Amino acid sequence: MVVNIEKLFHDIAIGLIFTLISSKFIISFKFYNDYKNQELEYKNEMLLGTSLGFIFLAFGRIVYVIFDFFLTEFDSFLYQQFSTVWKIASIIQYIGIVILVFYSEKVIFSGKTKYLITIISIISIMISMFQLNFLMVQLWSGISTLFATLFIPLSYLYLVLKSSGKIRKKAFAIFLGFILYLIGFLLLGEVFVTIIANFILENEIIVRYLMHIISVIIRYFGIWLFIYGYRSIWKTE
Repeated sequence: MVVNIEKLFHDIAIGLIFTLISSKFIISFKFYNDYKNQELEYKNEMLLGTSLGFIFLAFGRIVYVIFDFFLTEFDSFLYQQFSTVWKIASIIQYIGIVILVFYSEKVIFSGKTKYLITIISIISIMISMFQLNFLMVQLWSGISTLFATLFIPLSYLYLVLKSSGKIRKKAFAIFLGFILYLIGFLLLGEVFVTIIANFILENEIIVRYLMHIISVIIRYFGIWLFIYGYRSIWKTE
């Protein structure tokens, strides 16, 4: 019976993850099309940056799925063996995050930050990738990703505080969207999953599948919130 439950949660998790990945590709192509169709004098680079960022986030997640569900099947004894695959996934996904950070600094802050967050983010992920021990790679990468990802909603919170009317409303939607996306991301953290598995005394594999399912659902809400905000705040009719 446990095997059947595992299979059920496995299939649901895989299905939801690939639906989320498909959504990222759709968002990327749609935003790029919006950017391309804007008149030259009204072109907003945030649409281009979001499009590029999401295409890397989608490809990175595909490699993560290969690592988690097919190569290791969440067997921690195999993590070190396939650590190179995990690093590739992290680098691809991190490129997407750095692109979003860069365009946030460029468009929202008009370069006044001197792109320090982008530079620090790049240095941080480079340090994490040079770690040989897989657990250290995960730790450094997690800290780097959290640091970079946090800057994105904070930049929109800044926009909320500095703006009014429609722009404030849409910026707040984007802020909430990224917060939800970040929560979904944190739910997949190794330490968090282990604590939950020990707390409910359940099969750890089932817990991992369940956390992926919950994570995807939360990130869905986040994605659609900042789609609503992005297309409205940056799109020129």
